Parts: sequence; C-alpha cells; structure tokens
Amino acid sequence: MKLIFQKVVTSVLTTLGTSGVIVENILSFALSIAQVGYSDDNQIITAACRTVLNSLNNVKVEINKEEVNLDMFKLTIEMYSNSLCALEAKVNVAVLNLCLRIFSNYQDLIENLYDACLNFNSHSSETLEDLISEFDLQMDRIFQIGLFSLACSSMNKRSLNLRIVMLHLQFLEIELVPSFVSMTTSNASHRKKYANIFKKCWCTYVKKLRHTVHNVIEPEAYCKLIYEELKQSAEKIWNHISSGLLIEKNMVDPFLLYSNELGKMIKTSINSLNELKDITLNKLSVIYNVVQELTVAKKNFLEKTSNYTTDEINLKVFKRCKVLVAAVKELWICLKGSSPEIFSDEDSSDVSNNGSDLEHTFITDKMLQSITEKSVQHIKNRRMDATIALAPVSNIYANENYSRNHTFRKTNLLHSNYFECKYFILVHMCNMYV
Repeated sequence: MKLIFQKVVTSVLTTLGTSGVIVENILSFALSIAQVGYSDDNQIITAACRTVLNSLNNVKVEINKEEVNLDMFKLTIEMYSNSLCALEAKVNVAVLNLCLRIFSNYQDLIENLYDACLNFNSHSSETLEDLISEFDLQMDRIFQIGLFSLACSSMNKRSLNLRIVMLHLQFLEIELVPSFVSMTTSNASHRKKYANIFKKCWCTYVKKLRHTVHNVIEPEAYCKLIYEELKQSAEKIWNHISSGLLIEKNMVDPFLLYSNELGKMIKTSINSLNELKDITLNKLSVIYNVVQELTVAKKNFLEKTSNYTTDEINLKVFKRCKVLVAAVKELWICLKGSSPEIFSDEDSSDVSNNGSDLEHTFITDKMLQSITEKSVQHIKNRRMDATIALAPVSNIYANENYSRNHTFRKTNLLHSNYFECKYFILVHMCNMYV
C-alpha cells in the first residue's frame, strides 16, 4: 500500500513539474495585462500572482513531506485552485477596464497627435514626444485587449476577424507615427494626405476591433464596471460642489463617454440576451434620453455664459448625473438576472498568515521578478504567438465550438479548463489508496 501511495506522490510531483511551465505562462500573461493597466491594476494583479506562487509552493512542500497528510494536501490544492480563480477574476476586471477607457474615447489621442504634428513648432517638441509615448502605450493596451479577446474566442470567424484586425493595426503602428512626424518638416499637401489616410485607417480598425470585442464581453460585467465608474465620478462631483465650486466640464465627460460606450456594446451583443432583449432596449433608451439631457445641460450651463448662480448650475447638472447613474444601475440589475454566479474578484488578496508563505517569500519574489521580465518582453515583442492568449488556450479550444458563454467574466480562461480537472484527478487517486 505504501509503495502504491508513493507512486501516486511521484505522479503528483511529475504533474506539478509539468504544470509549472503553464503556470508561468499564465502569470506572465496576467502581468502583461498588469503592466499596461489603469489605476491600481498593476499592484492588484501582482499581489494575486504572488498568492498563486505561494500556494503552489505550499502544495510542493506538503507533497514532499515524509508523511503526507491527505486532508492537508487537499486543502493546499483547493487553495491553489482558488488563487488561480481569483487571479483570473482580477485580470478579467483589468481587461474590462482597459476596454472601457480605450474604446470610449479612442479618437482623441490620435487627433491630438495629428494636430500636434500639423502645428509643430520649436516650443512644442516636448509635447509631441509625450503624445507619441502616450500613443505607444495606447497601442500596447489595444494589443493586450486583442490578445485576451483571442483567448476568449473559439477558433472560428470571430477569431479570424480579430487576427486580421490586429495585423492591420500592427502594420499601421509602424507607418502611422512616421507619417505624422513627416508633417513637422514640410507643409507639402501630399504629406498631409498621406498622414490623414493612415489616421482614418487606424480609427477604422480600432472601431472594428471594438465591435468584435463587444461580442466577447459579458454585458452584465461591463455594465457593472461602468455603473461603478459612474458612481465614483458622481461622488467626486459631490465632493467638488460641496466646497462651493462650479462643476468642471471634464467632470461630466465620463458620464457621456461611458454611457455611449455601454450603449454601443449592448447594441452589438443584443441578440445574445434572448428573452431580455426587449426590456434591455427599453432601459437603454432611458439611458440615452438622460445622456441627451446631460449633454444639453453641459452645453448650456458649463460651456456657455449663464445667468444662473453656481449652486443652481451645480444642482441642474448633478441631478442629471445622478439620474444617469440610477438608469445604468437599473440596466445592470436587469442584465444581472440572466447571468450565472461568477467567481468573486475580491478573494485574491494575499491574506494568508501561514508560516510556510514566509519561508517561500524569497523564492516567490525571485520567480515573480523573472516572470515580470518575461511579461515586459511579451509587450515589447507584440507577437500574437507570445502570450498564453494563443498557447496553450487555443490548443485546448481548437476542436470545440464555444459560444458567448465563454466571455471575460463567465469563463475560467486562465485556470479550470486545464488545471482543476488535473488536480481533482490527483486527489481522487490519493483517495483510492488511503
């Protein structure tokens, strides 16, 4: 019996060694998203990756003990599984945030870059350099969105469309900035036409990418994210006007941009909502009506001279912002009723007080540093075969036709399709010989 159990342990160790490469690729892909993410995404995902590595180390320590405690082994496996699920949830939220920020207002940056090159002078060189750097970062973000969307798509027409769009954007990135910069040295009309052609092509393909990605995103998850963003924006406005200050125009912009982005996404994916289609369209029409009112209020009270007092203007604008937040919340509640429960993204913080975590901190940090360097190289290479988005996930999905159920929030893209099943088998094998 002991010999049989030892064979099982050896099999587990072999599987752990094999899966280590896959885990490294998963963490590298997650950190690639973190590198280009907004707000605190970098720290959040890095912490989740550290938790995964600590959990993996705990599994190795437990299985290498002279006397393996099966219950403890099961617990460490479950913690490892949960840490991967939590990492996935954090990455999903980060990618949704990228989609929202990029697709809601992708034209402004390239228009600013075009205008800066068109009106270039000796005093604007630093501004131009900043815009070029910002555009390069935006392209990094766009490619990470595209690669993640490929991982969430089955190998069908949608996947092919994504590849084609990304190849066009990859080519345009090489030509676009040089064509813009050429206008700084000459006012020749052919250079302006050349740059303008690339600008229009770039906008066209980003728009196509947005349309394709909208078919991948889970509507309920996107609506929830937008609701939370607008709620935070409303709180900022309230704190601002509580000091007796007039609302600034740019404080209203997120309400208009994000609501319009939500509307585009819902319209793109409306056919997937089935019985909720009609009620969703009704609630979306309410949002559009409020957006129209807010647009008019912004124009009349914030962009033009008005006879109203500061308090009166603040009340009129803020009231419409609050109504818009409530309308988006109603749509989210409607969509939420049709979505299955998903793994929470609030469980990935590294809160373990286990002493073994401290023992492996140095090893974990070294591994994390190595994986981070690999993720940075992935972003620089910008090759479509350089991330976990295409390997090994595409190999697993290649022979199956996945529907919209495999989306940013509904799939266990980074984990369960090839991890959970392995470890449940291992635990089952251990149970057989106890």
